Amino acid sequence: MPDFATPAWLLLLPPVVLLIRWLHHFRSRGELRWVPALFLWRGLPAISSQGQRQPHPDPAWRRRALLAALLLLLLAGPGWSGLERRQVTVWFDDSLSMQTREQGKQRLETAIGRLSGALRS
Repeated sequence: MPDFATPAWLLLLPPVVLLIRWLHHFRSRGELRWVPALFLWRGLPAISSQGQRQPHPDPAWRRRALLAALLLLLLAGPGWSGLERRQVTVWFDDSLSMQTREQGKQRLETAIGRLSGALRS
């Protein structure tokens, strides 16, 4: 089962991808040239701004959006909760009282035996 350490980063995923798409949508639509007279372009068809389709955005937006999405996914800290092993730190008392013998064994040996039994179960 996938798990994320900081899932709040995933909330930024849709806005970032849409922002990248929007920024690429308004790329340069060609150079605007001022001319002294239209008769210089008599052979070219007149282009009206009405009904003219906007050009498709630069295809590089998909690559950039994918990189941004991967960055956000990595910031979210993905991991597998089922495969995760927890590290256990055990502190033993090393005072003189743990050197005391009870029933033929030192208290430290008894504590280590109980700990290994608890970890196995």
